[in-house]
Amino acid sequence: MAKTKQTDHIGRLGNLANIIQLGQWAIRVAITVSAFALPAWAASAAGFMAQYAPLSWVATGFAGLFAAAVSFAIAGWGRGKWVRSIYDRRMIARGAYVDPMRATFERERIYLNDFVLPSNPFVEDRTFIDCELIGPANINMGPGNQHTDQRMPHCDAVLIRDDGAFFNGITFVRCTFRRCSFQRVTVFVPLSNYARGDKDVNWLNYITFGQEQGDLPFGAVNLTPQISSHASDAETDQQEDGENGGTKQ
Repeated sequence: MAKTKQTDHIGRLGNLANIIQLGQWAIRVAITVSAFALPAWAASAAGFMAQYAPLSWVATGFAGLFAAAVSFAIAGWGRGKWVRSIYDRRMIARGAYVDPMRATFERERIYLNDFVLPSNPFVEDRTFIDCELIGPANINMGPGNQHTDQRMPHCDAVLIRDDGAFFNGITFVRCTFRRCSFQRVTVFVPLSNYARGDKDVNWLNYITFGQEQGDLPFGAVNLTPQISSHASDAETDQQEDGENGGTKQ
């Protein structure tokens, strides 16, 4: 009985979430239509460039739509800055477990999400010795980093273009890691670093779709997933059936 009530409660919450989402979409559609219709109506009522009507009204409507789009973009950018500033303020008020302004860290457990500010996720010119760097986090190894005697566990690694923008994570630049370990971390590796030797790093587990890790060509990535051995076997069986003119028993 209790389980049935709980299921009904979850179902009602799901329906409420769907209603809220539908309302949000309705509001967005209404705002978009109003951004076009109101300026067009105002232009027609005021007789703005009446000699070019109704083309002038349509042009005014699109101008209003463009202005609304720019306003929304600026508002979204400002809200993002505001949210990041809130997280910065909370982190500064709470304080980190380690002082991120130090140049050298030795035998410390560092939680990466407490180590950098959300508004400035860069770590430059630091030295880490016998440290544990713990996520969950995405990290990008920028230029000038050095790794010596890296400790387990393995880290999943994903290849990215050299000119690709990296926003959702932490970037290390000119840092030195000696006998350190990265835990609950995904490493994003630029293709140039991969070609220079990162493909042979034993603590990186490449999960990028494509060819085998050691054969992945520099400058291009084949994003076609590999066919599993089961699928290959099934395809081989089908070909043999077709050649034999029958079905395998």
